[in-house]
Formats: sequence, C-alpha cells, structure tokens
Amino acid sequence: MLISATIYSVLCLFVTGLFDLVLKLYSNKGYSLGKLIFGVGLIWGFLQWVNMEFNSKSLDFSAPTLFYGTCAAISVTVSNILLLKSMEQLPISAVSTIYRLNTVPLVVFAYIFLHEEITATWWV
Repeated sequence: MLISATIYSVLCLFVTGLFDLVLKLYSNKGYSLGKLIFGVGLIWGFLQWVNMEFNSKSLDFSAPTLFYGTCAAISVTVSNILLLKSMEQLPISAVSTIYRLNTVPLVVFAYIFLHEEITATWWV
C-alpha cells in the first residue's frame, strides 16, 4: 500500500511539473483565464462521468460531498487563477517554487485540523 502511495506521489510530481509548464505557455499567450478554467472543468466532468460508468457508481449529493466538493472547487480555482496571474509576470522557476511551498502552511493546517503530530523524528 505504501509503495503504491509513493508511486502516486512521484507521478503527481512529474504531472504537476508538466501542468506548470502548460500554464506558463498558456499565460504567455494572453488567452482568457476563464476559458482555460472552463476547459479544465469540462475535462474533469467528463473523466468523472467515465469513472462513474466504469465503476457503476452514481452521483453523490450528500451534505459532506457538497461541502468538501465546493471547498475544493473554490480552492483549486482560486489557486490556479493566482498561479496563472503570477506566471504572466515571473519566470516559471520562481512561481513554481513559491507555489510548491504550500507544504509549510499545509503542515500547520494538518496539525490544527487533522491532529497530525509534528515531532523531531518526523522531519528525519
């Protein structure tokens, strides 16, 4: 189980790098941010539909799903718009590095909201 989680994380690392490159190329052209976000949403919706069909699942409109889905959608949309706006003005190396520093507040959030421990051996 840990091996597959590690593989997913490493694959995420590479795909996120490709994603940053695509965003930088897009931001250099001066195209509409709204159209990009809309296109990403269409692809995401299509992939969710394919996944539901493949796994014989249905849409879930329970309160937790709507709450977390809305929070995630707002967070992803705002963060990607801000990422694109910053890529219009700064080199990708600077923007991507700053953007990936989200680990710092994430550790604090995990401690507060998920009650994860932060110990000296955890950092090693």
